[in-house]
Amino acid sequence: SSDSHKSFRPLAVLSFLISRIVYGINARGFHFDNVFLHALVVYFYSKFCFRLTETYLARDPKQAWHVAAAASVFYSVHPVHVEPVCSIVGRSDILCGL
Repeated sequence: SSDSHKSFRPLAVLSFLISRIVYGINARGFHFDNVFLHALVVYFYSKFCFRLTETYLARDPKQAWHVAAAASVFYSVHPVHVEPVCSIVGRSDILCGL
């Protein structure tokens, strides 16, 4: 249609639809979903970093866990992630991490 911006993001649209059904038009619900999705991405990133450091760098699993935890903390609080988490339309950026 003429009012479409020609962007095909079915997962983002589906997540917006689910949020709309659950929360209505309450922006806090959408923000909660973005924070939850960001936490989920950080969790998967920590698992990835743990496997990576355990396989290639660390001889001790405890050391691998420390490296993965530090990398995850830096990833979770990095300023580049502020806008996708805080704004509703940034959800597609967060979903790219999944």
